Amino acid sequence: MQVFSILTSIGRSIAIEKMKSALASISEYLKEWLTSVSAIRDAATTEEMMLKLSDFAHLPILSDGNFVNKSGYEELRSAARRILIEAGDELKLVEDTAINAILYSQKEEIEILRSGRKFSEHRLLSRAKKIVEKTARMNGIFVVPLFLAPESKETNFEVGPVRLLSARCFAKEPRGRILAAASLDGIAKSLCDDWIEYSAKFDHFILVNIVDHDLKCGMATAYRSATVLVNLMRTFFGYHHTKNVRISGDFIRENYISYVVIQDIGDVAFGTSWAPRASHLDDAAIAEFFKYIDGSKDFFGRLIDWISRTGRSSAAIFDRIIYANELLSEAYGEPNSKIKIVRLIAAL
Repeated sequence: MQVFSILTSIGRSIAIEKMKSALASISEYLKEWLTSVSAIRDAATTEEMMLKLSDFAHLPILSDGNFVNKSGYEELRSAARRILIEAGDELKLVEDTAINAILYSQKEEIEILRSGRKFSEHRLLSRAKKIVEKTARMNGIFVVPLFLAPESKETNFEVGPVRLLSARCFAKEPRGRILAAASLDGIAKSLCDDWIEYSAKFDHFILVNIVDHDLKCGMATAYRSATVLVNLMRTFFGYHHTKNVRISGDFIRENYISYVVIQDIGDVAFGTSWAPRASHLDDAAIAEFFKYIDGSKDFFGRLIDWISRTGRSSAAIFDRIIYANELLSEAYGEPNSKIKIVRLIAAL
């Protein structure tokens, strides 16, 4: 884990050096913001003002002058990204969190200016960083459904922060906690019912322990972490056995296809082709995989833990590991068989 952290820190330092500072970006953003406000106020007619506004980004947090041109908005985004990177939150919080923090801080600085005191860009940035730092995070277990091996009924294995469970094992504990939410009323019950219906078709679930993320980034990190384990299994069993293994959200193949042919002689022929949505692997086969990686489980556990916990994407080694896993997953997710082979070769 320490090695991964050191590599991340080195890559992060190099990436930050190449970026414009948050203060410089905020300064450029404020210049463009003042230019934008003046341009709108100088509009001769309402029509001209509306036409100009179509080329501006809306800043709803600001009560006055709540728009900026595209160049200014890019500088605002640049400042937000820099704040997240410096805080180690680039992969833990969405960009809008930092953008809103800057705008809330700007709004307060405007009030300070109106009271007769000096507007301070340094104070604006410092306050925005504190707002980001205090942003509510969530810790929890993110559930990633997948089609893996319908014949494997007793899978229950942990690698670092991820745990792979068959649908049967999942039903014994985690699913029970989810079903408890079905007793709720209103939208909560409706969303719970949707998930129960959606998840019923999957044969395995990966549980990923996520710490200090917002919901959207937490889900993305959970899928990245789950992908590492799934790709290890794909590599171990080979393409022939795992070509239809899918994490939820990928292209899902049908487990049966029915067809009909109207023949020239007047007869009608029907046929059905059936196969598991994922693979024919059973408990014994899955057990062989975990036996194979048992000696390296600590290494892979630390790798996945690093991926699930880091808030930075600035390290080259991190980016390459994530990109390799994404390419491999996209290759398996490709619905066209010939293109799938091309993607798989490119990924490797």
